[in-house]
Amino acid sequence: LGREDSGGDADDLAGDKDALRLEISDAEFVVKQLQERASRLQQDSARAEATAEEWDRKATRSSEAEEKGEFLKKAKALQKSAARLRQRSKEVSAMQDKQQARLTRLQALLQGKKSSSSSSKTSSSSSSSTAEKVVVSCTSCSQKVRIPGGVEGSVVCPACGSKFRAGGAHHAPF
Repeated sequence: LGREDSGGDADDLAGDKDALRLEISDAEFVVKQLQERASRLQQDSARAEATAEEWDRKATRSSEAEEKGEFLKKAKALQKSAARLRQRSKEVSAMQDKQQARLTRLQALLQGKKSSSSSSKTSSSSSSSTAEKVVVSCTSCSQKVRIPGGVEGSVVCPACGSKFRAGGAHHAPF
């Protein structure tokens, strides 16, 4: 609640180092979760491929045509599953790369804040009332996105890249 009441600037979070550190912590958590998910998907894909190879070998050794057909059918289904898992792993890795880029930007922003003086913080907070921002959630991934208040239009999510409409008076100021 405190952050919404304080107003803010999307570029520098109104000089609020604590809010920026919180955003960095959240981004680090998301990067870690995506990394783990991509790894699990790769492992699942490898297991599906190995199981498909086993069913192929069973089909090769089978002398009955009906049994051989069933074994090949299972192998083909597992190969398709492995391909889907590999594709999903690539998609998750791409999301991880986007989040990592966001994390890097946030960390650079925090570094810039550490080197800025307290007088620049004061001037930034005095101008923040004229540049009020609002927080909206991405319709695809629920990532919080800050946009200029009173502006309506299309927004591109920095986390997943999807576009959605946002803006207007119904969003709370940040």
